[in-house]
Amino acid sequence: MLSKPNDMVLVSPREDVAGATIHMCFMLCPIGVVWLDSNFVVVDLATRIMPFSPLKPKTWRVYRPKKPAKYVIELGVGNVGDTAIGDKIEFMKA
Repeated sequence: MLSKPNDMVLVSPREDVAGATIHMCFMLCPIGVVWLDSNFVVVDLATRIMPFSPLKPKTWRVYRPKKPAKYVIELGVGNVGDTAIGDKIEFMKA
């Protein structure tokens, strides 16, 4: 939030579909979002979600996954790469 574009990744555990929603207020650059279920399977994704702008009504929205999600991954450069719905995500220690 309020930072320059970079390759930052934010993973947030959530409890339900309502909790897995995101908005783009206070963001300065587009992001990509991947929603995962409790088994780390991709249930929805969005690419290049644009930051909120009071002059652009298309940015006045809340983004929700199409299916229940437990985790939300926000990718700071807006690109989810080759990730697709149904893929299983694995987290590894650096």
